[in-house]
Amino acid sequence: MPRLGEAGELEDITPGANPANSGDTTVGYTDVEITKSKAAPVRWNGEEQRAVGTTGVYNQVLADQFTDAMRKLVNSVEIDLSLVAMAGASRAYGTAGTAPFGTAGDLSDFAGVAQILDVNGAPMVAKCPVTFEKLVTYKDGIAGTGGSNGNNLEGGLALSGGQLTHDGKNVGSDHAHNDVQPGDGVSGGPV
Repeated sequence: MPRLGEAGELEDITPGANPANSGDTTVGYTDVEITKSKAAPVRWNGEEQRAVGTTGVYNQVLADQFTDAMRKLVNSVEIDLSLVAMAGASRAYGTAGTAPFGTAGDLSDFAGVAQILDVNGAPMVAKCPVTFEKLVTYKDGIAGTGGSNGNNLEGGLALSGGQLTHDGKNVGSDHAHNDVQPGDGVSGGPV
């Protein structure tokens, strides 16, 4: 399904008297099918209105009837939309009958949902620090332990996009240390 109302691609601004003649886009659409037409009737005849009109309650009763009618219509729309959304949902993650997040420190449920969203074009993006006070296992591939002497990472770490930093310095492909010693030796600080 195409996205609706997309703007043009980003472009550099060139100072001048007139803006650039750009920004043409093709506006997408989506087909909408009306499958139901409902009404919540509110009817009064003249005699009924006249009977309560002199008591001053007609306006309040009529307003209450319109409120109830709109509530019924809105509830019907919400129920229909939720059923359509459920039937047309992309996928579900997990095992039926098994509570998600059932193992402490196991983030694979989050990872599975994130992977589905990413495949569907709606990636989850988090730009915030995360603190774990227990052992963390991620997709059976990385386990970390920590304590007063620092943290240990067991397993491989592949970084795709973004950067990995340590003490404010980038640990990337051009990362190097002074005085690197082979084996279990100690190296100098990052350069």
